[in-house]
Amino acid sequence: MKKKLLILTDLWGLRKASFLNRYLDEFEAYFEIRVIDSLELACIDKRVYTKESLHRQFINGGIDRAAERLFLSLEEPVHILAFSIGGAIAWKAAMRSTYVERLTCVSSTRLRLETERPTCQISLIFGSNESFGPSIDWFETMETNRIEVIGGEHDFYRYNREIAVIKEQVLYPVI
Repeated sequence: MKKKLLILTDLWGLRKASFLNRYLDEFEAYFEIRVIDSLELACIDKRVYTKESLHRQFINGGIDRAAERLFLSLEEPVHILAFSIGGAIAWKAAMRSTYVERLTCVSSTRLRLETERPTCQISLIFGSNESFGPSIDWFETMETNRIEVIGGEHDFYRYNREIAVIKEQVLYPVI
């Protein structure tokens, strides 16, 4: 029986998530996959679909609302792959859930504000050119490693150049 993999979208939700098709292709042989639109999970108003508006709504209650809804939906063991803001949502849900076995966050810069870590296995992946990621001290405090994609900007994951790095982290305990 395949393990379950939840994939949480970034700030843009499913509307700008065609990049996920490659991830689905890469992981479908190993997992039963469910993609979750972070905008829907957070009940974000999408009438003003700008980065600033979406970001403001996530920061002003959307992340916490989405984390609560995700936590309440977890009823069996899962692995989570979360992109950008999705990582902040997944981290907060994993803090409360015993069902999250592994959490892989990609470009989840808001994690720098977290002061506690979930008990599950964690992989945190950032581009080397990420300006807003957690500090070295934060990684030491959280007792986790920063996996770095050389030359990667914040949204490197959208361009499939370094999917192998992400795939390796997600599949590590599976294969």
